[in-house]
Amino acid sequence: ENELQQSLEELSKINNKIDGLKQTLNKYKEEEVDVSVQFADLNKEKEKTEKSRLNGLTTKIVRAEAIKKHEQNLNQNKSEQNQIMESLVDVNEKEKEKKKIHLYQLAALILQKEEDIKKLHDNIAKIDKRDGENICKIKNKIIDLEKQLREHKNKENHLLENLTDVKEKTENEKKKFRFYQLLVL
Repeated sequence: ENELQQSLEELSKINNKIDGLKQTLNKYKEEEVDVSVQFADLNKEKEKTEKSRLNGLTTKIVRAEAIKKHEQNLNQNKSEQNQIMESLVDVNEKEKEKKKIHLYQLAALILQKEEDIKKLHDNIAKIDKRDGENICKIKNKIIDLEKQLREHKNKENHLLENLTDVKEKTENEKKKFRFYQLLVL
């Protein structure tokens, strides 16, 4: 009977433990349901966040592609603009060189004419005053040479003005180019 009593007590303890385990299991099941609900809510929130993030990234990619396209167009336009400016500078430089060469030629011609005039003045001083006809011819030559000298000096001044105009045009083109670059950037 004692053994039976002990067996019953042990069985009662085991039943109590089983009841406790059942309660714990039910508690865990309830917590599992709560966690499942929270996890589902969390998944929905995470899905919304990921969709929002994905939309943001898509927008950034589209913007980046548009910016890249605009940058490519800008670079192409800058390249074309640089080529035009280089050709313009080349043309202006060639024009300047031609005008400089012509200017040097005129300067040399003016020096030659001045020397001729000096020689004529020297010759006049040497000529006897009685030789009036030669003096008149020489004076006429001097007048012609002085007239030619004035014409050449006028041409030289005109070329200097043109050269200055070309330099100013080049500077203006460069300023426009810089201004355009500032506008584009």
